[in-house]
Amino acid sequence: MPLSTRRAKPGFVFSAEIALALALPLAGCSAAPADDPNTGGVQGAGGQGMGTGGAGLGDGGGGGAPGSSGGSTGSGGAAPTTGCGTDGTFACMAPPMLAPLTRTTAGQWTYQEIDGAMCRDGSPAGFYTRFSDTSKKLVIYLEQGGACMNTAVCTFNPKNVNESIAGRTFAEVTNPGVTQTKQAPQTTGIFDYTNPENPYTDWNAIWIPYCTGDAFGGSNPNGSIPGVDATKFVGYMNMQKFVGHIVPTFSDAERVVLTGTSAGSFGAGLNFNQVQDAFGKVPVTLIMDSGIPFSDGFMAPALQQQWRDLWNFAPMIPPDCTDCTQPDGGGLLNLVFYSAKKYKTVKAAIISAEEDDIMKFFFGFGETSGSYPTGKYPQGLEDLRTRSQPYASQFASYFIAGKNHMYEQFPDFYQPLSGGVTLASWTKDVLAGTMNNVGP
Repeated sequence: MPLSTRRAKPGFVFSAEIALALALPLAGCSAAPADDPNTGGVQGAGGQGMGTGGAGLGDGGGGGAPGSSGGSTGSGGAAPTTGCGTDGTFACMAPPMLAPLTRTTAGQWTYQEIDGAMCRDGSPAGFYTRFSDTSKKLVIYLEQGGACMNTAVCTFNPKNVNESIAGRTFAEVTNPGVTQTKQAPQTTGIFDYTNPENPYTDWNAIWIPYCTGDAFGGSNPNGSIPGVDATKFVGYMNMQKFVGHIVPTFSDAERVVLTGTSAGSFGAGLNFNQVQDAFGKVPVTLIMDSGIPFSDGFMAPALQQQWRDLWNFAPMIPPDCTDCTQPDGGGLLNLVFYSAKKYKTVKAAIISAEEDDIMKFFFGFGETSGSYPTGKYPQGLEDLRTRSQPYASQFASYFIAGKNHMYEQFPDFYQPLSGGVTLASWTKDVLAGTMNNVGP
């Protein structure tokens, strides 16, 4: 398929990076964004606390008391209320607001450990901040790193923030695999603050390590996988605490970008509703890079059901998204269109290689043969563009020939990888509200 620049067929989905090892068969507000008519703002302080030693969320909404040590999942605070979205009729997913973080030296990355947040091995979790003295804009980035859903792939997923994994192809990911290197912001791609083409040069930034194995979507501190002893799948629970601190820290934010690569891209999509609801009138743009769950015809419902059950996605799904949970386990893609209906001016965009090496292995887990059929992945991408046509003004896509996985944090972010357009310039267009489809 020749490279081209196309218009009027946007597409947008969540992203994940899970199949990092073997292609095996299958054995969880506030108000509307800035130009919406509703008024609103940041939610007031509330309570939820993550217990220690396997405890779940404590009783939330009252005062933030932690859950009891060694217990099961707690009540987790008040159920979602209504009043969010462009017309103010959708469920609000914003978490309780917590204390703002202490501001540190502008232009420097600082790691902030967050009370109660934990990795899948129970060790502390947190995120990096980089403050700006010249901008009231904020980009929130979620890191990549595989997923933990069976013994084979858990081996290739960091279980704490002192472990890392890298690579853009299957061969690069599996060799050397996980290394004992603390996760930290990159210095290339969107993190190259010396490049004048960087869309986020002077922005405030949050960089969230990935150590929960659940694509930032889990609410299951008592997970269980035979042969795996680190199974606290609390990515969504962590994000509730992170967002609870981030929003009051940047209470004067003028706009926000929520992005991530691979598992972090999936996590950005899964957490969009709570982030936008928490920021209220401040518009949140969603940009997802690589690892795209498809519609049920291109991503097996049985695979989706495995995530739902093992990681506990239920708390992350808005209660009024009735199409997001199908009887056969499918329907996750419908969360995309729910978000588009909820926030009618939201801008969201996806980046993907046509033959993403990692994701083709990943989708093989849902295939009877254990491998994804040749030619099916590009068809899935095109299917997404087609399904997104009713929301053409809200969605954009950038598809690239080849099999590389992830682009935002690499130097070729500034190269014309598709249609003679660089990802940097395409991203600037998205931020300006110009939603283009670039590539095959």
